[in-house]
Amino acid sequence: MRPRIVLMVGLLATCAPAGAQTLAPSPSSPARPLAIAGAGSVTCPVWAAEPANGAEHIAHQQWLVGFVSGYNAFVADGASVPPGSDGIVGWVDHCFCPASPDQTLAQAGISLVEFTREQANYKRLWPPFPPVRYSP
Repeated sequence: MRPRIVLMVGLLATCAPAGAQTLAPSPSSPARPLAIAGAGSVTCPVWAAEPANGAEHIAHQQWLVGFVSGYNAFVADGASVPPGSDGIVGWVDHCFCPASPDQTLAQAGISLVEFTREQANYKRLWPPFPPVRYSP
């Protein structure tokens, strides 16, 4: 439990100054649509309005953690998002959604991945808020 608290504090402490960097455009990133399935289309206002211990919110949290875990498993190559769902959820609650209230969980996951890559001095994978196609 202690590492999750440290991770959450670390992500929260660094989200404000890095937020501007995370949203900065990258001319070399292709603007390809991403196919997102499941709860990725949930918007920040819906996320914020859900009861924290409600079944839907827990399912949405698990979707987000799975999205980030998929990146870690197949793409990260040294720039993994630190594990711990408390830190990932806390970053969305306190950093991403307040700064980008019209965005979705998929965009939050993408932004967290890009934030982590920037911290490791890796190049961006996507442009800020890439086009996304959602399917149930």
